[in-house]
Amino acid sequence: NMPATTAPTTDFHQWTLDTAQALAERRFEDVDWELVIEELRGLAASERNELKSHLAQLMYHMLKIQYQPERHGRSWDLSVRNHREEVLDLIERQPSLKPLLRNKRFMSRAYGEALGESGKENLPDSVATRFPDVCPFTLAVLLPELG
Repeated sequence: NMPATTAPTTDFHQWTLDTAQALAERRFEDVDWELVIEELRGLAASERNELKSHLAQLMYHMLKIQYQPERHGRSWDLSVRNHREEVLDLIERQPSLKPLLRNKRFMSRAYGEALGESGKENLPDSVATRFPDVCPFTLAVLLPELG
């Protein structure tokens, strides 16, 4: 076994196992604490990014439904439902993420990501350019299940 202090540059999986083992055996001197702190913060950031990504997809499909109603189909409704469920499941599992839904900066970044998605399906400019610069959906509209 590699010592847990070995940086996970080549095998992150092995580093996590070795670090967990060192912690379980109370070999605290074998733990690279700075790296553990960095990785834990990275895990928290990835949870926030997952929330932002699902919100962006939700916003994007709601934009398409509103601004391209002639192409509105079942798949867009399914995408809206699926991304809503993903957001709600994530918030249920990680309740500390919920305040981000009321954080204007976070929601604005999610909307910016949604606008960036508009090139993915080669939407005509006549549609994409109609998308507002600021998210037109309230939290109650995005996630009515939150009441």
